[in-house]
Amino acid sequence: MAKRGGGMRGDHLDAPRRRAAAMGNHGGVIAAMSTASYMWSQTYWGGGVAMIGGALLGGAAMRILLLHRSPTLRLGAIAGVGLAILANSRPFEGLILAILIAAMLVLRLRRPWMRFAAGIAIVMVPTFAWMGYYNWRVTGNAFQLPYSLHAQQYMTAPLMFWKKPRPAPEYRHEALRKFFTIIEWNEYERAKTWPGLLGSLYEQFDLVFSSLDL
Repeated sequence: MAKRGGGMRGDHLDAPRRRAAAMGNHGGVIAAMSTASYMWSQTYWGGGVAMIGGALLGGAAMRILLLHRSPTLRLGAIAGVGLAILANSRPFEGLILAILIAAMLVLRLRRPWMRFAAGIAIVMVPTFAWMGYYNWRVTGNAFQLPYSLHAQQYMTAPLMFWKKPRPAPEYRHEALRKFFTIIEWNEYERAKTWPGLLGSLYEQFDLVFSSLDL
């Protein structure tokens, strides 16, 4: 009877892990079949790299939160690799994702997490050092990303909504002038209005849900 009871308790403890694993498998199949995921990851936007980073970071965190794994050095290193990929592919979106995951871990983690943090640091410290060197060689400033310098040189519409537009520079090519001062500027002006913002959100959700046949 004791063995039977122990087995039942073991099955009860393993049930959340099995459910979490099933959810992960189903989510992976849905993502793989999603037209939106395919369009974003396989086009010139280069989203496939960021998707790998997000999967590594989110997967390491979910193993702790859903599968109740110990926050080991290995999981921290995996999360660090995901953070490193996001920092070099989608730094702003990656920062938001990292903050959300960190908040969930801090609120729900009831066990020592220093090994997990050490694993992240082992990967991220040399990553940030190399990024600073790369930025310095390209832009002359270790803390300025090349894309931000590109934005200063060519873009009139700001990258963030709280920033002010820049005056149009003197473009040497008509295609660049048309893209930055007409096409991209019109998108910026549209996004500043509530109808334009809501319309853009509707288009994004419609793309996702229509690709899932929901």
